[in-house]
Amino acid sequence: MMKVVVSHIGLTTIVVLYAVAGGFIFQHLEETNEQADCQRRRDRFDAVVNETKHEIWAASIAFVNQYNAVSGGGDDNTRVAALEEYARYLVALRNDSLALGYDGTDCARMGQRDGPGFRWSLPGSLLFAVTVITTIGTFSLTAPEPDSGTTRKP
Repeated sequence: MMKVVVSHIGLTTIVVLYAVAGGFIFQHLEETNEQADCQRRRDRFDAVVNETKHEIWAASIAFVNQYNAVSGGGDDNTRVAALEEYARYLVALRNDSLALGYDGTDCARMGQRDGPGFRWSLPGSLLFAVTVITTIGTFSLTAPEPDSGTTRKP
């Protein structure tokens, strides 16, 4: 009897330690990956912002030249066209930002006290590790028996 109790306690201890170790390892791997992914998205976002800045600057110069060329600097149609063009650039910037999936997170401060948190916390990682451990082998226990070749008639 004592042998069974000790083996169950030992097995439970090993499973708990395995889950805790798995949770810590998974959290570390996901934090590193999440921070790298955030930085990649931030770099692509910065490139889009810089491109948009240059496009707006070029459009501004073109509109200023056109505005000054028309009747000595006073055309409402040119101003309206300029504002519509700026709005198109801003909408394109918003759409590109959404397509990149970048939400403005400060990637360098992720995980710090005053910075944004990671999506995978230790409790979430532990839950994931326990879920993985407890679902291994589930299908081998609940799989239906192979068909014996006979069919049942209703």
